[in-house]
Amino acid sequence: ADLSFNLHAIPPLATAIAILLLGLIVVGREKGSRESLLYLGYTLAASAWMFCASVALFLPSEVMAYRWMTFANGGVTMMPAALYHFTVVVMQTDDRNRQRIRLAWAISAVFLTVSLLTDVLFDGLNHYSWGIFLKFRWPSFLFMGYFSAMTFMTLREYWIVYRSSDRNTTRHRRAKAFLVAFGIGYLGALDFLPALGVPYYPLSSIPMIC
Repeated sequence: ADLSFNLHAIPPLATAIAILLLGLIVVGREKGSRESLLYLGYTLAASAWMFCASVALFLPSEVMAYRWMTFANGGVTMMPAALYHFTVVVMQTDDRNRQRIRLAWAISAVFLTVSLLTDVLFDGLNHYSWGIFLKFRWPSFLFMGYFSAMTFMTLREYWIVYRSSDRNTTRHRRAKAFLVAFGIGYLGALDFLPALGVPYYPLSSIPMIC
């Protein structure tokens, strides 16, 4: 089936550009610090997700759209590890979490490889009035479990620092800001619903840009 030009592709495309620019601005402002480079890694993964998903909605070929949606999912697979690594470094808890960092990157790499090179995770596309979305096979629930676990661990790191640090310190204020920001951003995970056949309009571009 042919897919016509879709205006619904514009919000994720604009979000992808904005997120990438934000990452580059942070790197420039922080003069290439370790924290800024890790944040850029996260924004690259998130931007790749949004950009590839928007391209898929522009394409006239369903076969090409499916391939670009798998590319988009590739970006999603790297986000949990990238954000967790950034979190423990910026919260200065990376020394006690080195094994978790390595494990997170290893698991993300496995899901990335499976996503890009096989159809184990996907069973074609779901069609909705606003466009298309990947149709998940049951192994995708393994990734959703990993994504959820890493979400909890990431927010937990911010919460622990927020609760244990002095209120008048930069570390405390930073933990609070990131806890709120990424807590809102993780609402984008609701975009898993269309992959499960639920006719939910993907609004991830809104919490991501916030």
